[in-house]
Formats: sequence, structure tokens, C-alpha cells
Amino acid sequence: MNQNHKEFENKSVVVTGAAAGMGSKITERFLEQGAIVVAVDLNENALIDLKEGIKQKYGNEAAKRLICYHGDVSKQNVNETMIDKAIAQTGTIDILVNNAGIAGHSETIIDTTNDDWDRIIDVNLKGPMFAIRAAVAKMISQPQVGNIVTIASVAGIKGCRSSVAYGVAKHGLVGLCEHTAYAYMHI
Repeated sequence: MNQNHKEFENKSVVVTGAAAGMGSKITERFLEQGAIVVAVDLNENALIDLKEGIKQKYGNEAAKRLICYHGDVSKQNVNETMIDKAIAQTGTIDILVNNAGIAGHSETIIDTTNDDWDRIIDVNLKGPMFAIRAAVAKMISQPQVGNIVTIASVAGIKGCRSSVAYGVAKHGLVGLCEHTAYAYMHI
């Protein structure tokens, strides 16, 4: 690949769960390719570390293109704000990456508490729904429509050892994405 070519130059990208694990690697790769990234995470200290790591590895220019946003993606207002932050950078929302997620501890339906159920469903299903709804509402009025990438799991297509709430949330997430793709494929 031509190192001077940056595939996502000046594109606005939102990545949830951006401060650690797969999310930090996704964020880093978009920054390498010239994107302006709104990195969203519940862990504010991890966001600070992410920003510092980007600055050390890629320099000030890349760090300036990283907009850290501390928030709980299970909340509707956080999802709306993160999309607005991306639009404020470039005038559009080009890419949304729903990466944030939490898992239980392989609890069965009998062992799952209501609080565990609610938190896992809220982060893994409601959060992405809020994000997709906010992004699509903006994307359909843009001259260039955007892209949405949602990280699911094998638990979203068949039963497995994961907690019941996680499996249900990921099944729902697959359905949410398939329906959204179908509903807006004419754009």
C-alpha cells in the first residue's frame, strides 16, 4: 500500500469502547489512515492514556485528530452527543464503529440477576441502537452517506457459553443491523 495515501483522510469516525483492547486498535488504525476520531469510553483514565499513547507513537498531528469523549454509551444523550461531536469536526459523520460491549460471567438464565441483565442489554443493545439511530438520522441528509460497523459475536448467531444476557443482546444486535441495512439500503 502507498504510505502517502491515507484512505480515511479527513473522514469523521466515532469509535465506542475506544480506549482499550480492540477499540484502541481500531481507533489507532483510523488515525494512521488520516481520520478524525471521536473516541468514546466509560473509562476516562484509559482515554487519557490512549491520547498520550497516540501522541507518543504518531506525534501531535495525530493526537489533535483524536477527540476523547468520556461517556456511558448506554445513555441516549451520550450517543447523540458523540455523533454531534464528529459532525462538528468535518460537517459529516462518515463512520460509526459500535465496539463497546460488556459480558457477564457465563451466567445461565437462573443465575442472571435483573441488574446484570439490564446493564448488559443496555450497553450491548440499547447503546448501539441509540448510536445507530443518531447516526442514520444525520447520514441520510448528508451528500455522502456514511458507514456503520457494529461488532457482534458468535453469540449473536448461536447459543454458546457466554452469559444469557450477552447472547440475547448480541442476537438482538445482529437483528438491529440487518433491519437497519434493509430499511436504508435504497440510499
